[in-house]
Amino acid sequence: MTMKKFRFSLETLLKLRKEKEQECEIVLARAAGELSVVRRRIDEAVEAGERAFQEQWASLDDLRSRELVLLKSMNDRKKLEKPLREASRKVDEARVVYTKAHAQRSALDKLKDKRKDQWKTHAKLEEIKRLDETSKGTEARRRLIGGDG
Repeated sequence: MTMKKFRFSLETLLKLRKEKEQECEIVLARAAGELSVVRRRIDEAVEAGERAFQEQWASLDDLRSRELVLLKSMNDRKKLEKPLREASRKVDEARVVYTKAHAQRSALDKLKDKRKDQWKTHAKLEEIKRLDETSKGTEARRRLIGGDG
């Protein structure tokens, strides 16, 4: 007779929590991607403004055109401040939701591991008990059949 396979009674809930955690991870990754895009656009605006003044000035018109590039760069950065704050807020919110989902899934995983360890201990004790009973039965049969004690 073999022991029944371990079955975690909350396996369905654990599966749902894993799926929820994965969904939250995807939302967090998307939010981080959006934040990265905004930061890259800000960096590009800064670089455009810096490039405008790296070369020698040839004329007053050249200086004016470079000033316009710099002003456009500063304006672009200013326009991106609100999207940057919004993207950062979304990342923070998504991180909180993901952390909560991860903690809930992790708690169930730990409970499952604990219950599985308890099941293994119980199964080992049952196996030892069964073997002890079998060996006692064999010993008793030997005495009855063989007559020795």
